[in-house]
Amino acid sequence: MFDDWGFAARVGGRGTWRGRGVAALFCGPSGTGKTMAAEVLASALDLRVMVIDLSQIISKWVGETSKNVAAVFEAAERSGSMMVWNEGDAIWGTRGGVATATDRHVNAEVGDLLQRIESFSGFTVITTNLRQAIDPAFLRRFRFVVDFPLPSEEERRRLWHTAFPPQTPVERVRWEALASLPLTGGSIRNVALGAAFLAAEGDRPVDRTMIEAELAEELRKQNLPVPRVTWEESA
Repeated sequence: MFDDWGFAARVGGRGTWRGRGVAALFCGPSGTGKTMAAEVLASALDLRVMVIDLSQIISKWVGETSKNVAAVFEAAERSGSMMVWNEGDAIWGTRGGVATATDRHVNAEVGDLLQRIESFSGFTVITTNLRQAIDPAFLRRFRFVVDFPLPSEEERRRLWHTAFPPQTPVERVRWEALASLPLTGGSIRNVALGAAFLAAEGDRPVDRTMIEAELAEELRKQNLPVPRVTWEESA
């Protein structure tokens, strides 16, 4: 399409890769499946996944971040990997002023990173928990912006129903009671796994008390209030 329909000349010229790659921004609360979706996409395209930890490549030393970024892109090009940059708002967030040399240095490195993404011939996925924190000037650089909302109550019911493998001994639980709680798929998975560990430790089936204990722990980790679960149906 690029060569036959003439788009190559518009996006960087014949023989270049600028603009031929795909950059997508995945937005949504933690635990809604952004990274998992990127992994599923990579699997469908028969690509490896390279997950980049921004804290490992950002350096306080002038020029070092650009060197680290260059090394990441070279490795992705060689291996034919899809790049997944987690917590993108940490570097693509709204820019401040340029009052100091450090501000100018940071903005220059962000600009360099964006240029490399545009020139990358493969797939790049950036994830963020805070879409509103992404600088609007950066949004146009992404071919796709995909929102990952919290699951609906019916979706949560199905997630709870499948959270425990069939071979897991589970006492009768009314999944609708748990589905009423606004949890993400990641949190539901954590609660189920934690309850299973408690059950295995006590050599007995998973029961309501174990689920409630792990539910409370999961919500405390997120600084959220712990609601009372109404297990019985209303009369």
